Amino acid sequence: LRVIYRDEHLMAVHKPSGLPTMPSQTYFEYSVLNALRSISSPATRTKEDSSYSVNFLAPPQPVHRLGVGTSGVLLVAISLEARHQLTAAIRNKQVKKVYRALVQGAGISDNIKIDCPIGPVPFPIGGGTIHAACPGANGHNADGENGKCNKHKHNGRQIIDDDNAPAAPKHNMEKAKDALSFVRVVRRNIEDDTAVVEVEIPTGRPHQIRIH
Repeated sequence: LRVIYRDEHLMAVHKPSGLPTMPSQTYFEYSVLNALRSISSPATRTKEDSSYSVNFLAPPQPVHRLGVGTSGVLLVAISLEARHQLTAAIRNKQVKKVYRALVQGAGISDNIKIDCPIGPVPFPIGGGTIHAACPGANGHNADGENGKCNKHKHNGRQIIDDDNAPAAPKHNMEKAKDALSFVRVVRRNIEDDTAVVEVEIPTGRPHQIRIH
């Protein structure tokens, strides 16, 4: 991990792609949390002023997650006070997260709003489920089995509904949750027909950016 910023309460580290934030059955030892164990963090450290004391976490703990395939800045709480305050700030949407992604299609609109629920759908191998778009769920532009994602193209001040949005698959959508993404084009690569975009996801569902 590369430390970008550090004080006695928090750290900002760069998480590389391929490294999970937390351990799991698939990644038991190889994770950000395990890498943070190498950072010294005694339980309590007191400054010269005896009235000032910091309760340290051992090990320091990430206060949010980035997907295994995502690289970027990860906030890590060193002290208990920082964990409480950062967690509250994220929960109250006082922390703004902006992601960058490479997408196919250099001719996409400058700004796009994608409003499409995400939930578990059956996976044909092994009988499990994976997260995917569930356009007909939660009353989102649903039309029987042909509900569509509600994707708006922002063309100046005019908002145009996309009639080519994908149709909803046939599956149980009771567990689907609302998902909202705001996409802005940063750079267009005409030669390979791709675009670099910035994405904000107020809802933060699993794999939301890749799905949308």
